[in-house]
Amino acid sequence: MKLPENKRTRMVLFLILIAVGVAGIVLITDFLTIGPGYPPTEALQKWFIPQPGHEYGENGSVIEKRTIYDDIVLVGEIEEGSPPPFPDLSRYCSYATYADSGAGERYLVVNWYFNTTAAHSQAEKELCQYLQASGNLSSAELTLPTEPEPSQDDPGSRPLSIPATKFESDRSSGYFMVVEKPLTSEHDDYFIVYFGVVGPAALSDHTAALEGLMLRSYPFHGARPLTPCP
Repeated sequence: MKLPENKRTRMVLFLILIAVGVAGIVLITDFLTIGPGYPPTEALQKWFIPQPGHEYGENGSVIEKRTIYDDIVLVGEIEEGSPPPFPDLSRYCSYATYADSGAGERYLVVNWYFNTTAAHSQAEKELCQYLQASGNLSSAELTLPTEPEPSQDDPGSRPLSIPATKFESDRSSGYFMVVEKPLTSEHDDYFIVYFGVVGPAALSDHTAALEGLMLRSYPFHGARPLTPCP
């Protein structure tokens, strides 16, 4: 049985209003959960990974600059998931590989993201136990220069000292840092970050390059080393 034209029109309008209402509820829920202008999970899981910039070509086209700094370039794309040799600690994880086009060395940066305290604490325990069984752990202190701060007494820049956990193995050696709630204290955001060299290598020979990569990342204010294994 066909509905009269005016009834069909009213029915269509009614269904449209329902659809708009449902969409509005979803948007409001996301707004209350994430907050206005807050980065989505897709961005947070690669928050500390140095990414290439862009520039305009002569014809106005946008060109990706894959060089991060000096001779170090991004290899391929930023990938999702935990890379070997590390365990799968979070479903919100990304990593990137970089190459020194001059020396030929390869570097690895991993960003594990957690949105609950419990998930982050459990991941730290699992990671520490895995690292103990896979290589050598020790304490380290990294020093990063910061932007110059205008001052009559000290016009130069103040270096940022970052405590880290040093990891050394035949597959990769580097530094682990934990960053808690770097965006706002009112939102549960936790990160475990790794900057390392791929393959067997003397880590001290690559610390400067890794610090250079860290300088092209999100600021590491408040970073700490991994919690020692129980």
